[in-house]
Amino acid sequence: MGRKQNGKADEAQSATANRRAWLNQRFIEALTADFETHGIGVIETLREKSPRDYAKICADLLPKVQTGDAADQFNFRSVDSLDQLVEKLARDISDWGMADKFIALLSKHNGDALAVG
Repeated sequence: MGRKQNGKADEAQSATANRRAWLNQRFIEALTADFETHGIGVIETLREKSPRDYAKICADLLPKVQTGDAADQFNFRSVDSLDQLVEKLARDISDWGMADKFIALLSKHNGDALAVG
């Protein structure tokens, strides 16, 4: 009987995980559509009007990795200004091999106004 109950618990847990994955996927699709509609201007406005929220969102979007200091996985404690945060994120994006994809996405929404170098 214990085995049958564990099977039901496993099924319920699996169903919950499947619903969560489905919801996450739909949310990401909606967020992508919203970004494609409104573009980088919304991000720029957020960065200018609410740098803390901007930094939090950036940190939340970065891949989660386990390090010795779980409270500061990406060494954001060393960041004292928005300019330093942007520099750190640019270095990290480059280190992760995502620079071309990121630049292409920015270019799509910012046209020729994107300064390189």
